[in-house]
Formats: sequence, structure tokens, C-alpha cells
Amino acid sequence: MPTLNPDGDTDEDGILNRDECTTSPQCIDTDGDGLANYKDSDDDNDGIETIEEISNDPKNPLDSDYDTIPDYLEPNNVDSDQDGKTNNLDDNDDNDSLPTLDEAGVDHTAPIDSDSDSVPNYLEPDELDTDMDSIRNPEDSDDDGDAKPTFDEQLGGSGLYPLDRDKDGIPDYLDNDSPREVGAAQDNNYTVNTNKDLFSGSLSWHYLLTLLILTIGRVKFGKIHRKS
Repeated sequence: MPTLNPDGDTDEDGILNRDECTTSPQCIDTDGDGLANYKDSDDDNDGIETIEEISNDPKNPLDSDYDTIPDYLEPNNVDSDQDGKTNNLDDNDDNDSLPTLDEAGVDHTAPIDSDSDSVPNYLEPDELDTDMDSIRNPEDSDDDGDAKPTFDEQLGGSGLYPLDRDKDGIPDYLDNDSPREVGAAQDNNYTVNTNKDLFSGSLSWHYLLTLLILTIGRVKFGKIHRKS
């Protein structure tokens, strides 16, 4: 394996290798396309080259929504929480009670992932517990409770473009009846969620209903708190 030259710019995107791979030897692949960011000229796979999205200063790349995740790592054609705002313009990408700024951490090239499942906290709603095992998704290494770790079900995907092997609109890691055969991720019988949304299909109703209940609860709590 060739040694990474930290002072080089392998993908010629204007960002040095050492700034795109802060977790060597396991370098981050934001869009899950098989190319680590330091080798990828379009890190978020939105069709706009990284060099165009960073603006003029690679050390302070453009961050349109001021959430600490720069535009070149937030697709302009993905709306993870289906709130009508694409991720690059959404300061709360998973629409929970915590803004992305609080969930991502200080290193935008390797955002916080508490359960090490390849889906960063800022893309896992803090209040959501998909499998109802009393472990919230950001801290649950098996989000759908199918005895297959989320990390394994994300093989070849990412938090932005999760795998959906049965093509039912629900990402495999949130779908407890998705294909679980070992060979399923080794052939061509799987797809990335082409809906450009983290949650879609039947799951979106579960997700949106959960958030609605939580929102109503927070509103009621706020009213009670103000009265007191």
C-alpha cells in the first residue's frame, strides 16, 4: 500500500491530503463511492467538484448554513430529513432537537459518530429509536435490531447515500427485513438510495410521526416551563 503524502493533493481539489484524511490509515469517504476524500474530486457526490465548492480559501471552505460542515461535504441535491432544505442549506440535517453544529464536532472531515456505525450523529436523529430497544439511533450500533450491525449494512454506502438492497425506499440499516445474505453486498444486487433522502417510503411516516410527537412534547414542555 503506497504511503499517503500528507503534503500532496492527490485529487487536485485544492485541499491537502492531510486535511482530507485526518484519520489515516482509515481515511473518510463521505459519499461512500469507494474513493477516500483525498482521492475524490467530488467529495459529496453532488455533481459539483470540490474545488468549486470550497470557494477561495481551502482552510476556510464555504459553509452556507454555518453548521461546521462545509458545502463540499454537504450535497446540494440531498435532503436527509425531508424538510424542504437540502443539506448544504440546512443547519439541522436530521431535524432533531440538536443543530448540526452541536452534533458534528470540531473536525468536519471526521464528524462525531458515537456508535461507530458509519452514520455520523448529525444524520441520526437524537430522539429516534427505530428498533425500540431503548437505545437511541446515534448510540445504537444496530439501528433496526436485525442482529446485523449498521456498519455491515452500510458496506459500500454512507450516511448521505445509504444502501437500499431491496429497493423499498428504506435504507438497509433501518430496514429489518432487507437482504442479509453475505453475498448480497458482493454482487450487483444492491443500490444506493437514489431518492436522495435519508428517510423515504414507509419509514418516512414513522420518522415524521416520531418527530411530530417529539415536537408537540417540546412545545407543551415550553408552555409549562414559561407558566412556572
